Amino acid sequence: MKKPVLAGLFGLCCFVLLLLAGCAREKVPSEQPSEMYERARQLASRYEDAAALELVSRALAIDTLDGKRPETARAIQLQARLLERNGELFRSLETYRVLEDCCASLLSDEMVRESILSRAQILSDLGYHDEVIGLLENFKPATSHEKLSVARIYEEVLLPEHSVPIYLSLEDAADAALRLQALSGLLHLSRTLNVKGLSRSEVYALETVEAARDLLEDVSHPDEYKAAVLRKAACRLQETGRHDSDASYLLFKALSLARTAGSGELEALLDYESNAVLQADPEVYARSSGYFDEHGMGLSYARALVWQAESGVPDERERLELLKTAFRYFLQELPPGRAGMFSSVFRDGTSSLLSLLAANGGYSTAFMVDEELRSWELSAIVLENQLTRTDRFARLQKEVYALQRRILRLLEEGVQVERIHRLRRFVNEKRGELSSSDGSGVLTSAVTLKTLQQSLGAHEAVIRVVPSKEWLTVMFIRNDMVDVSRSRITRDEFLSLAGLMSGHLQTVRSDALRTLSRHHARLKLSNILAEPFMRQLRQVEHLTVMSATPLPFRLLGDNRYLGRDMRISQIPSAREFLLDRSRRTVAGIDPVVELVSADSAAVARRLLVEGGGREIFLFWKPLTQSERDDLRVLLSMALKERGEPSRALLQLTAGDRGGSDAWLALSSFSADDTGAQ
Repeated sequence: MKKPVLAGLFGLCCFVLLLLAGCAREKVPSEQPSEMYERARQLASRYEDAAALELVSRALAIDTLDGKRPETARAIQLQARLLERNGELFRSLETYRVLEDCCASLLSDEMVRESILSRAQILSDLGYHDEVIGLLENFKPATSHEKLSVARIYEEVLLPEHSVPIYLSLEDAADAALRLQALSGLLHLSRTLNVKGLSRSEVYALETVEAARDLLEDVSHPDEYKAAVLRKAACRLQETGRHDSDASYLLFKALSLARTAGSGELEALLDYESNAVLQADPEVYARSSGYFDEHGMGLSYARALVWQAESGVPDERERLELLKTAFRYFLQELPPGRAGMFSSVFRDGTSSLLSLLAANGGYSTAFMVDEELRSWELSAIVLENQLTRTDRFARLQKEVYALQRRILRLLEEGVQVERIHRLRRFVNEKRGELSSSDGSGVLTSAVTLKTLQQSLGAHEAVIRVVPSKEWLTVMFIRNDMVDVSRSRITRDEFLSLAGLMSGHLQTVRSDALRTLSRHHARLKLSNILAEPFMRQLRQVEHLTVMSATPLPFRLLGDNRYLGRDMRISQIPSAREFLLDRSRRTVAGIDPVVELVSADSAAVARRLLVEGGGREIFLFWKPLTQSERDDLRVLLSMALKERGEPSRALLQLTAGDRGGSDAWLALSSFSADDTGAQ
């Protein structure tokens, strides 16, 4: 469990109650706190938040001189809500903590529930998942809408199994909108979860269509709300790949409702989404992308550009520019670490962009695009581990990502989409602060091909693997040259081959390497990744494999495994390569050996970012705890003698201490320390 993010901040956050109190009672104000609170609420209702915050702060300073009242608690809660609404998420959390610590006895049950849900949502958006779980552990929702909020938050913090019973409790709700939202949630979760009480996805698909028809006949809800609920249901039906006609019908009905309601932003979203299901008319995408660009809806603009590029644009240069522009917008607008419809389009669009670049020989640009993608992924890990130069930078960047997640949620839910403009303004303001922060050069910027080459020693090389929609590009990089091999293999085919090879190692315990030697996936990967560069590899002492997908590269080769004869490391990106190389340990220092399963590479990335003198190794074969302990001891001894992980691993493989098979089934997750002199 992480330490509470607000621990120790109580003294700091007492500004809510003590502000101006030290100025004491020099003069009796002409306006009473109750009147000031009421005026603040009126200002807040007109979105004059700066004036409302200033007024409620002054009123609290006066009010708390003579103790606290229920009205005081309501005012503090109003202040917390206003701070949250204006993007000051950490200050809002601090204010909620003051409310809890100083006014707990003055809070009604409704205020307590509202406070818990607001804090849970803020913490979820900031990425503090453990604290969300603790906060909601004993929470009892009192209304159906509170239940839906809790279910959605559990999905956000990657505990969807906790959402299932909540949705199940609402699947027979009398309210058609509630029932449809519950069934849509069950349809989505049933495709990936095996949880008690959960039926097959096809059952929920049929029930979702039926509930949608009921909602269309319902006159008790506003048209805009109905349109948003129908849109979400249609998206869930599309995910199945078997109900496009039903999804199309619901999207067109939702579009009609949005037009009737006069919701311009939601109408624009539905216009291009309904077109995407069955028609894919490039003119509609062009019209929609123009609207989104004009109205500052960056994520929707990027998605429309990708769909426009994929809808049959004949000019290859135009497609390339559309995809490049979309890529830039996604990098700026999409927060890392959150799955969903926009993340999926981002991945697909990037894969198409890399494919076009490979087809036209744009290998340097492809390297940069791939590196930027991996650095974008890395930024969330860096921030999670607080590798920043100042706390101020960390808070600002966390708030930027949190606000972006809120924008993403508004787009996915389709409710109050007009709030996106306000949230984007807060994002831009915080980015302006970040640009002048001491932490603005933090570890997440992408590394160019030239910079990587300059970091390599004379006897080093890097193999960079760049999969894409239609091509697999493999770059052989040395400090003075770059060679490229391109194969007509799709990203999915490459991932399948890598999965087959690693799966063989994970499931076959006895004679795993002997049976692997003629495995078709190993032979195919050897032919694609290593064979084109075998002549150059003979001149290399240390090879680093850069691949977003972990590869047992030491087990590639023709008649003999490469790991028997050369030092091989692997690492996902050039940024991580330079980060690790900048803080390498030296021989004679006792390292901390970490053994991580190859199917948990995300854990290895986090450990690498944390640093702390760790040497990380991926293992490809299942290991008992006793086997891990033995390997750690031998690795520690070899590392203390040799220093460099890949050199220690090669020595252990050649010496057969503990069995060479065991050592060949390990990969060094590092950069080593033999860089350019």
